[in-house]
Amino acid sequence: MQNRRALISLVLIVCFLASGCAAIIVGAAAGGATYGYYKGILVDQLNADVPHSYEAAKKGLQDLKLPILKARYDQIKAGLKSELADGKNVSIKLKATEGGTTEIRIRIGTLGDKDASHRILRAVKSHL
Repeated sequence: MQNRRALISLVLIVCFLASGCAAIIVGAAAGGATYGYYKGILVDQLNADVPHSYEAAKKGLQDLKLPILKARYDQIKAGLKSELADGKNVSIKLKATEGGTTEIRIRIGTLGDKDASHRILRAVKSHL
């Protein structure tokens, strides 16, 4: 009976670790970082409202010579679509948060590209 419980506990722990939830919990507990990268999406907070963040995102894409294929914007949410030279889609989503800040979400392709996402984030932040 104890062996069965131990086996079930082991299976549950392995499933928990494999699901990626442990990384989120460990990352949240560690704190300190202002951004997160989970399941291909880079998330960060910008110290600007949505209109200023939207303009910074457009300028950041232009700095990187990335075309703006689609853009939508209002005072609460905004979004930009672009494409890398290798054909991967770029999605930037902006959403108003408390205190006049903006949450930015960057996704590259289907699975994400952490390095390219960080380059885009740096380009956006350079215009704030």
